[in-house]
Amino acid sequence: MEAEPILRYHCPMIQTRLGLTTLGFLLSLQLSTQAWADKTQLDPGEDALPFRIPVLNADRAKQSVFALEDVVGPDATNRKKFVVMSFFATYCEPCKRELPYLAALQTEYGDKGLQVVSVSIDKDEEKLKEALGLVEQHNLTHPVLKDRFQVVAKRYYVTNLPCLYMIDTNMKVAKVAVGYGDNASKEILADVRIGLGLPENDPVPASLAKFINTKPEAVAPPVEQKTKKGKAPKAPKKSAQNG
Repeated sequence: MEAEPILRYHCPMIQTRLGLTTLGFLLSLQLSTQAWADKTQLDPGEDALPFRIPVLNADRAKQSVFALEDVVGPDATNRKKFVVMSFFATYCEPCKRELPYLAALQTEYGDKGLQVVSVSIDKDEEKLKEALGLVEQHNLTHPVLKDRFQVVAKRYYVTNLPCLYMIDTNMKVAKVAVGYGDNASKEILADVRIGLGLPENDPVPASLAKFINTKPEAVAPPVEQKTKKGKAPKAPKKSAQNG
């Protein structure tokens, strides 16, 4: 008996199965592509995406290139506990208000494992010069990166500014925040403290208080002294000589 008739008999079934498999694959691909297109950010718990781009303020930051994988993740050579990375542009007014606050955060908590990174998405040379002017104005010593072609911004689904990503030492996204409203500074500080493993209820440092509309910790008043009977001692009377 020839084998061909058996193959012929089963061909319709095979073709049907192949057709259903192909159709299922195409539908799955379409759904995943649609989900990718609808994605607006990396979500907390997802892996942060590695990148390596030039530093705009190389002299102040003392490095010409910044790579995320150098400070967090399994291969980090200059490991940090927590990264605060904010995307900005010179036309974004909230971004300009956020920049000096991020600089103050780096100054306050840099030695405790914080790494602040600002990513400029300005394209034109004139705008990059303006961004460099902001660096000079606010004395930014943390890395300010040049993402002229928005390669990194696209990988992180940045559509609105400022867009701030918090990344933990394992290179996982801890939080994403868009905008810089009235409570943003306070919320960022709380998240940074959590990321660094510091007490959340510590007094606000004086260097950050002006950004949070909070007074720095006041000097505690002297403890009131009491007599043995539990009464506060009376103030000494002024002598006639002293008026």
